[in-house]
Amino acid sequence: MIGLLSKNKRAHRLFDTMSSLGSHFADLGTARPNVVARLAARVSSLHLDLNLTRIDAQFSPFQCNGLKRECERSLMRAAGITAVLYWGAMNQPTRCLPYFIISDGPFDPDDSSYPDEWVPKRWASNYLSRQRRVYGEAAHVFTLSEWAAEKIINVHGIQREHITAVGWGPMHSSSGPTLSPPDGNYFVSIGSEWKRKGMDILATAGALLHKSNPEWSVVLAGEPRGLQIKQLPGVTLIPQEIPGEQAQHLISNARALLVGSRFDASPHVIMEAFQAGTPVIASRVCGIPEVVTPGMGYLVEVGNAEGFASAMRLCIHEDQFAQRTRVYQQYTEVLGGWESVARRIVSKLHEVIGLPDIYPSLAIQRG
Repeated sequence: MIGLLSKNKRAHRLFDTMSSLGSHFADLGTARPNVVARLAARVSSLHLDLNLTRIDAQFSPFQCNGLKRECERSLMRAAGITAVLYWGAMNQPTRCLPYFIISDGPFDPDDSSYPDEWVPKRWASNYLSRQRRVYGEAAHVFTLSEWAAEKIINVHGIQREHITAVGWGPMHSSSGPTLSPPDGNYFVSIGSEWKRKGMDILATAGALLHKSNPEWSVVLAGEPRGLQIKQLPGVTLIPQEIPGEQAQHLISNARALLVGSRFDASPHVIMEAFQAGTPVIASRVCGIPEVVTPGMGYLVEVGNAEGFASAMRLCIHEDQFAQRTRVYQQYTEVLGGWESVARRIVSKLHEVIGLPDIYPSLAIQRG
């Protein structure tokens, strides 16, 4: 039996899908270091800036060891586990079991585009060596994108045949495609950490769009976390976290989803748009160009407000029904969401550790 373990809740949709495939997968939930480990991590990572302390504590050896112990406890409570699939590089192997990693990419010390929450300060060399060991000793590494796979190869020297890019899926479900939105005279962007998400760029783009197309607007929603954006004509601000159902409704009925990220290793919101037939206008960053391909939306250089405004104007003049139908078909037939991700992972598990062939309905392709 393969245990499924995560260090955050982003794995739940994939792990639910894999657990439903049969008794050979056991979802062991989310592992989190205990209070003592987290406190030690904070104390060992003290900076004058408390935000830096919070960030650096995530990379501390105390945090790592605490997480390792919690993973081991989860594994000990589950009978019959012979291998482990982790979502997120757990920074240190647990027990003497074959293990697999699902990763959205490693920290690259030579890439200045990484946001602060990805950058270890005090623990940089220690963290890199731990991460290299985890990737190197894994039975296989799965990545959400080819961008992440290339990062692991370049930063840690892992062999290409040791890594498989499997894609990603939506965090929230849609009831089906919205091919003719009843109230779709707006573009929307949803996400927290507004600076990293480029919401300031999108606000400027929204004002530029409104100047040339006054009947159109841009909606920016989510927890800002430190970035204040002034009110601009044609821009509606919802500076708070909104429920998933409300977010999906906004995305489904928008003319397009805007993703203005300066960095975004796991943009699940893109798949939330595609599953509703909503096209995407996004920054050309990380793995985004792998899915926002011609016909699925438009790519814009990072930080280019006029570029986003121009793409929105192009989108307005496209045949909406034809565009949304094309996006939805490409999503269902090619990208496929979490079910397709699960198939790719199970196929590789068959190859690496010889799982019994018990899923004929999945039509798993070998190799």
